[in-house]
Order: sequence, then structure tokens, then C-alpha cells
Amino acid sequence: MKLCFKREGLLHDISNLAYVAADVGGEGRAPHELHQAFDSCEEGNVERVDRVLHLRFSEVRLLLGPLLKPVRGVAHEGEGSSRNCRMVLQFRPNAVSAVLALRIKEVVREYLVAMALADWLALTLPGSEGVWKERGKEAMTHLVCCLNAALYGSAVSLRRALSPF
Repeated sequence: MKLCFKREGLLHDISNLAYVAADVGGEGRAPHELHQAFDSCEEGNVERVDRVLHLRFSEVRLLLGPLLKPVRGVAHEGEGSSRNCRMVLQFRPNAVSAVLALRIKEVVREYLVAMALADWLALTLPGSEGVWKERGKEAMTHLVCCLNAALYGSAVSLRRALSPF
């Protein structure tokens, strides 16, 4: 089973949320201060966001390592200036169920977006990154729970065998 995180989709989410964060959190600030927050994924700024995405994705790969197929060569397909860059998690056969894989995909996406946004807002709107760091930490906690469910089974799915004794 393979999970793909497309760069374009991640950047779209980050730029939308950065715009909203700057619009809502920018009351009383000069327009010049805000335009940098609005332009998180524009030319020149996107390289920083890409580096943070790749850094955080490497953290995810390290955490999920026992469930993933070994990577030969680079961990990111198309890393660098490619506009079609994808980040891929390829699981070992029977390592995770389809439901758990879907949960992992959503949690990883939330983590990547939240941490990239926290980094960007720390630079452009100091003081407003705390909410996004907290969301990223929460997503990482959920990811650890997913890892534990895959490795040791979910506590919810445990059943006691029926026995006459």
C-alpha cells in the first residue's frame, strides 16, 4: 500500500491557511507586515516551506519506519525544484489495514501542513504560530497511536474469547 502526498496539494492548504491566519490575526498590523504572511507559497518564499515540509516528512518516515518498505536512494521523489514533487510512504505488505492507512494519511497531512504553517507564521507574524505548533503536536500524538495500533493492535479491537469456564 502506498500513500502519496503531492506538493501542490500541501502548498495549496498551507497558502489558504496562511491567508486566513494573517487575515484574522492581522488586526491592528500594518499591511506591509501582513503581505509576507499572505505570500507563504509564492516565488522566493516557497523554498522555505518546501524545506520544512521535507524535514517534517523525514520525521514521519523515521517514526513509521517499522511499517515501511526500505527506501533505496532518496526518500522524496522529485526532490528539489520539481513542481510535481511527491512525498511517498510505501508500507510493507499487510503492515496496516486500509482504514488505518487512511487515518495515517490524514494525520500526516495535518502534521505537515500545521508544522509548515507554524514555521512560516513564526517568521512573518511572531506570536501567532503557537496554535499551529499545538495542532502539529496533536497530530504527531495521533500518529504515534496509529503506529502502536499497527504494531500491537488496537485496544478497541481486543475481544475476550468465549469460554464455558
